[in-house]
Amino acid sequence: QGQRETRGNIEMRLQEGIERNDKFQNSINLSLDINHMEKVDTYIPTRSSLEVLDYYLDCIIGKKKVYSTILIGPYGKGKSHLLLVLLTLLRGIEECQEAAELLCGRVRIGKSELAEKMETILVEKKRFLPVLVTHVQEDLNRGFLLALHEALVREGLENLVPHTYFSEAVTVIESWQEHYPDTYQKLEELLVQEGEEGKKLIRQLSQYDKKSYERFVRLYPKLTSGGVFQPMINMSAFVIYQSVNDVLCSQYGYTGMYLIFDEFSKYIENHQPE
Repeated sequence: QGQRETRGNIEMRLQEGIERNDKFQNSINLSLDINHMEKVDTYIPTRSSLEVLDYYLDCIIGKKKVYSTILIGPYGKGKSHLLLVLLTLLRGIEECQEAAELLCGRVRIGKSELAEKMETILVEKKRFLPVLVTHVQEDLNRGFLLALHEALVREGLENLVPHTYFSEAVTVIESWQEHYPDTYQKLEELLVQEGEEGKKLIRQLSQYDKKSYERFVRLYPKLTSGGVFQPMINMSAFVIYQSVNDVLCSQYGYTGMYLIFDEFSKYIENHQPE
């Protein structure tokens, strides 16, 4: 009984002296946490994570000529948290500055030369647009386009969202709504017959949904006396990314873009040959 009492006293003292930090309760989700600087404040640099971060920074400052890498590790190892820290350094916006400077101070304790590289990036104001590719199921091109769209909107660069077949289809539908209500009404009737509606079609087209686009193209001739919807726009994700990056660098002071393909293993698993 004396041992049980002693153990109970120790547990009580531990409970009095230890507090749980609620910031560590949830795992990191890059898409949801990219603007949450408190997640960066809770980052605890480890020896292995500092080595990975050092490698990436060498690529950024030009010491290494590497343009794509795969970061592999078990669940809970801290991959997403480390990438969140890296993106905070690279975004170059005022909201990230304080968190990045505090992080430099913590990193300096374990690896001073790495902290100097981080400070160099901050001083030189290297600024990259982080693009998080997460919505990839069947259509890889759609996933890249949607990721770029979300990144531009998140950074307040809506005017750079590229024109695509999908956006042109939305423009046509909205034009019908405003200027040709009879045509839009007929579109609604055709969609109802297929169990759809105009607002839903616009929303799905805005999300680069391929099936919705195919439905619009199929219905278009019935609404335009046999017309064919053929917008003269390049839909290659590579070409679109290249053109957006050129504008970002030449007109908005960016150094470039960084693409983070989150959960790439899941994409590979879903596309194994049968």
